[in-house]
Amino acid sequence: MGSDLYMEEANQLSTGDVVQLELDRGGATFGTYVVPCRTIGLIAHDSIEGEWQAPKLTPRGQRMHEVRSGLIGSHPIVEKIIAGGDVSGQEIEEVAALFSAGALDLDESAAERSLLEEALTRHEQGQDVGLYTRFLATLRFALSSVLNGVADSPTAIARQYASVCTAQSPPEESALHWAAYEMHRRVHFALELLLEGLTTELADADGATVPDVITAWVAGFDPPAAITQHFDSGVAPALSSDFRSFSHAIQHDAFLDAPIDRRVRRLLAADEKAVFALLMLTATWRQARGVFELAAFPKSGTGAERVFPILAEADTKSAAETMHLVIDRGVVESHLTTTLRKMGNGLKCSLRFFPDGQVLRPTGMGVAAGFSGDRLGNVLGILADLGLTTMEDDKAVLSARGQALLSTFGGPVNA
Repeated sequence: MGSDLYMEEANQLSTGDVVQLELDRGGATFGTYVVPCRTIGLIAHDSIEGEWQAPKLTPRGQRMHEVRSGLIGSHPIVEKIIAGGDVSGQEIEEVAALFSAGALDLDESAAERSLLEEALTRHEQGQDVGLYTRFLATLRFALSSVLNGVADSPTAIARQYASVCTAQSPPEESALHWAAYEMHRRVHFALELLLEGLTTELADADGATVPDVITAWVAGFDPPAAITQHFDSGVAPALSSDFRSFSHAIQHDAFLDAPIDRRVRRLLAADEKAVFALLMLTATWRQARGVFELAAFPKSGTGAERVFPILAEADTKSAAETMHLVIDRGVVESHLTTTLRKMGNGLKCSLRFFPDGQVLRPTGMGVAAGFSGDRLGNVLGILADLGLTTMEDDKAVLSARGQALLSTFGGPVNA
């Protein structure tokens, strides 16, 4: 329920005190798990009528309830969890393993573990077969990554992205979708870096036009190593040079097979963020444009759809002109449209600037470019909880059961 939500009570328990269960701080546990439990059929999409609107159990959920009830029996902790009461550290310790995902590989958890594996890998009547098919492809990808020595999700996804971008033949559907996921995250991060840099400059100037901002960025720009290291010569072309020269000077593998270091936004000034964003956006476009053009590549309504055509037609324009077009189409227009639509639907104002003719006026709200977290890490966590992966010499490897499961999928991806 969060690392510090019950810190005080945890400290009291550790010193032997008895604490009162207060049921007014539930955290985000239900919201975190309700959708995954519905997806794998442990609970239904409809609810029991009543004050709590508790979800109904499915037949699969009933079987899980029977297993859990058999494990914990009539231990008084169950009633206290539901109704409240005094609990001690000793009382919790007696059944703690039954509430820990990290204990699912214990012998006494075999029935629960087996049922969870079944829920993850086999659909029941009435469930979405296509969804299961896609998830099994992701399980195979995750298990293959661990087998190949890559157990952290950012690196696994980055390598999948690089593999798809450099492949000579059409990729499998799952690989294509993970590559698309990574490409869109990179484009989004680059556009948010541009938004952050633009918003900072508008605030400092108390309003300006986009050309004014870019002119200020071009004048005397001295690129840091975070930018120059991605160019073949180690020197970044000036923004006043043509975009073709800027584009072709970028290393062909810039950012390609390693996770994006999102910390870079904290290390760069506004103009440096903007040039870094154009650099990363251009590198991503050059590397992924082949697969981006595939009919099966998911792209509807994305930032890439707005800005990739600009880059494709920018050869004779300067890098500064290209940045201007990208900011207009991919940043200013997108931000105003999305934010005003949300406000029109009753959501709070998150407008960073507004147009006053050609001048953009700041609202005083800052921007921190975000790079969304991935969900493959959750899958890898599930594999560890179920004992399908284990640690050897501080390195994640497949357990015997993990190897057996991968074999049922046809072995490692691309093996």
